Amino acid sequence: PGKLVGDDNVKLSSALHYLLAFLRGHIMSNFSTLHTCCAS
Repeated sequence: PGKLVGDDNVKLSSALHYLLAFLRGHIMSNFSTLHTCCAS
């Protein structure tokens, strides 16, 4: 059972890692777009 829980934790943490990376990229692209709009 411990191994299964460990595998689930690894899947969850990698999923969270990808989600955070995706969100960070999304926010950064939105922010740069906003910045460009405001600057022009």
